[in-house]
Amino acid sequence: MPLRAAGRRSAPASFAALSFVVGAIGLISRPLEGATGTSTIINLGAQVYPHLINDSGEIVSRSASADGSLQGLISVGGIENVIVGPSGLAARANGLNNANEAIGYYYISSYQMKTAIWHGTLRQTLASFPANDMAVGINGHGDILASEQLDHSADAVIIKNGKTIDLGTMMAPGFQSNWFQGGSMNDSDQVVTYEYAYPEVPGGATSRATLWSNGKLTALSTPGGLDSYAYDINNNGLISGSAETASGKLDAVIWNTSNKLLDVGTLPGEDWADLLRINEDGAAIGTGGVDTGTGDIKPLFWDGKHLVDLNSFLPADSGWTQLSPTDINDLGQIIGTGLYNGQVSGFLLNPPDFEALNAIPIGQISHGQTAVPEPGGGGTIVLSLLPVLSLLPRPAHDDRNSASLAIRRPT
Repeated sequence: MPLRAAGRRSAPASFAALSFVVGAIGLISRPLEGATGTSTIINLGAQVYPHLINDSGEIVSRSASADGSLQGLISVGGIENVIVGPSGLAARANGLNNANEAIGYYYISSYQMKTAIWHGTLRQTLASFPANDMAVGINGHGDILASEQLDHSADAVIIKNGKTIDLGTMMAPGFQSNWFQGGSMNDSDQVVTYEYAYPEVPGGATSRATLWSNGKLTALSTPGGLDSYAYDINNNGLISGSAETASGKLDAVIWNTSNKLLDVGTLPGEDWADLLRINEDGAAIGTGGVDTGTGDIKPLFWDGKHLVDLNSFLPADSGWTQLSPTDINDLGQIIGTGLYNGQVSGFLLNPPDFEALNAIPIGQISHGQTAVPEPGGGGTIVLSLLPVLSLLPRPAHDDRNSASLAIRRPT
């Protein structure tokens, strides 16, 4: 989902109208340092949990109904529409593409579901969709990523032109996991996920990120540690997630499909960070925090150069606290949940126009590599820093020591 660094498109007109409508319930503007224009945050409503946003500004969400149950929402033109099945039972969308196709399911009884695609608010039941499959995503070509429920396991499958491609469990080599966790698929049908080891091996990895591409499964590298998590892959083959360092810290990372990684790190003084969603230019959102058990989790924004606390975009009197981002589209619009005057609410954050975002080109992530031993003694992990980063000052958050990385970002 490209975030335009130059000549960036303006936000859809529907959101200009939405800004006007919801102004009374929390439209806040603030100029940001190093950017032109102002940022705005829009309140999408109490008890609304936004999940995905596309480039047209269509949003897939869930919300709490009067009886406390969660119902599916699709926001079109700034208007939220509850989606249900033909019997009026609950429905939910799990995937969304830029053709305004939302893939999901609806209930026909307490235990039976049907898969459907919503075009805006128009529901199309996929009658031929395998009964044991649950759709988890849809790419720009309409190919569907699904979890195929078997007797004691679940495989990842791609449904393309009516044919099923079985990816297996996407289990990393040496893992005993037998359950596909769900994942992300790009327009080239490349899929990323992460698997938990079961049963756990003492001293071994508990989770390993994997990539399926052109029929090949690859366990993604780490910056010296064991565990890794892959959450999203864009159409340039950049993968967002997190991975453990040699010191045991969990850093936000970005891989490419050649299994080279960029260690983004964490915010100063924090123990972990995840990058959950990434757009086409490499801008990403995520979360981070400290391992104190306090639940103090910070929202993160990576612009290809700086990792920052998303809360810093907000003025002190905005009424918003504890932002938790869930997606970022090609315009850089960010959605998620937070507390608005103490009440859980959905938000849409329109960031300002940055003069230079230093996007991450896929062609540059493969250079400047150094191989280090893989934990456990087998194979190698290749770490890579982008040549473009050699032209940048070292970010203030980069507090990693030389023992945890074979390469350091230049000062």
